[in-house]
Amino acid sequence: MKALTNCYKWLIEFTKRNEKVILSFLLLLFSGYGTFYIRDALTRREYISRTIANFYSSAAAEFYAAQLVNNVDDKTRNEPYYVMVLELEDKHYIEFLNSSTQLAAEVPPDLRNEILSIEQYWVEIREKNYNDPKIENEWFRRIDSLREKILESIKYSKFLDPGWR
Repeated sequence: MKALTNCYKWLIEFTKRNEKVILSFLLLLFSGYGTFYIRDALTRREYISRTIANFYSSAAAEFYAAQLVNNVDDKTRNEPYYVMVLELEDKHYIEFLNSSTQLAAEVPPDLRNEILSIEQYWVEIREKNYNDPKIENEWFRRIDSLREKILESIKYSKFLDPGWR
């Protein structure tokens, strides 16, 4: 117990003698942490917005590329044009999967499941008629709804977003 008391006395004395050094150190430590916190929060928002934009544009591009493949008539299926259209559709499909996976990694688990369910919905509508406006409207309604939910899930604070009302 005496050793603990001596240690406590030494700490009090050390603090009194080095008050300015300790305060400077703590100020430096907390300001550094605060700077990195703010920078990371702002960078994360920018990254999520870019990822949402990539997801939305790749989902739209994949829909229209698949629609183009679906609209090729039987006569041109053996021509180089058809092969080019298929390659383009494959490229857009890969971009869609990449961007949806990237976005799913950045959002909370409940939204992650919704993003991945969009991929499942895509598999379902591939077997339907792409020229049906109902299918197109439903596809874009779902990805619009998902984008809105993700944006609503982002928390804003007066400290990080002073201009936000």
